[in-house]
Amino acid sequence: MSGSVVDNTVSSGNSSVAIPTDISGQILDLDEDDDLEVFSKIVSHQPLPEKFVMKGMVERFNEDFIETRRSALHKFLNKIAEHPIFSSSEDFKIFLTAGSGELTSHKKQGPGFLSRMGETVKAVAAAVRGVRSRPQEFTDMQEYAEAFSQKISSIDKVTQRIVREQKEYLEELKECGPTYALWSQSEEELAEPLKNVAGCVDKCCKETEEQVKHLNDHLIPVLHEYVLCADTLKAVLRRRDNIQADFEAKTEALASKKADRDADSKVLSLAWDSLVGRSPEEVKQQKQQKFKGEIKEMRDELDKVEDRLEWANNALKSDWTRWQKGMRTDLRSAFIDTAERNVSYYEKCLAVWESFLQSQRTDAEGNGNVDFS
Repeated sequence: MSGSVVDNTVSSGNSSVAIPTDISGQILDLDEDDDLEVFSKIVSHQPLPEKFVMKGMVERFNEDFIETRRSALHKFLNKIAEHPIFSSSEDFKIFLTAGSGELTSHKKQGPGFLSRMGETVKAVAAAVRGVRSRPQEFTDMQEYAEAFSQKISSIDKVTQRIVREQKEYLEELKECGPTYALWSQSEEELAEPLKNVAGCVDKCCKETEEQVKHLNDHLIPVLHEYVLCADTLKAVLRRRDNIQADFEAKTEALASKKADRDADSKVLSLAWDSLVGRSPEEVKQQKQQKFKGEIKEMRDELDKVEDRLEWANNALKSDWTRWQKGMRTDLRSAFIDTAERNVSYYEKCLAVWESFLQSQRTDAEGNGNVDFS
């Protein structure tokens, strides 16, 4: 598969570039908003993994967390490498090949704080102004993103709560086995059954530990990844709306300027200009020339914004289907994997206790004490 990591290698374009075995140190402190254009975030099917995954559950420098994030970052790079446009990005190639000093130098060539601040102010103003004629397909996308965000966030929170409760259950289960074993020492007639119960509890404890680890390592990261991705989706759609709002504002400004040119009040202007010794024709030509220059400048700016809007629309539309396909594949795989693991877990625990019951029936029937029929 194109772009898959094999021996820490990412295929970018027509060439393969090796990724350092441990890239967590290079990427843990990256600011994704500075280093990635917002429209590039959706195309990778996932956002840049957080510096703190499952806040409050895993420490930042915990070995398990570092390994989890390293794996997530490799997945993130693979998604970029699989994309037909961003896999050929010069920034992406530099990121994969540059040394730490070169990477820092390249980052400094990006837009400065004031430039980003200016863009933020424009975005806020555009958001307040809103858009008048958003295409229906983008309205549908926005509604989908909002609904998806609410559902995946709810599932993520419930799943994390389930895992926390299972961890608590596991801790209590670990205390239960030794208690049965200790009890067997003071109950001679029940010693063997109590030891067997303790053994069963220990086996179930190990299976529960594996179950919790599976949920923690496989299901929660996927759910949390798409919680972040939902936020990215909404940010991308807001960015598209901001560009359209800017386009509409510039269109209105250009129309207003043309109206000013056509409806210029000549009486007052000519009366004033005649007082200072300038001919009406000269004033008229100068004014027309000024309007012409201003209108040309505004039209050029409008053309640039129109190109940005067209690019944003095309990028979003072309990647929307790709994102949905990737999302559905990832979640379906995670759900099926979890379902299979749940079935396996309960079957193993059931087998443990059925074995215990069978042993007790055998002993009871052998002694002729109890009728289990």
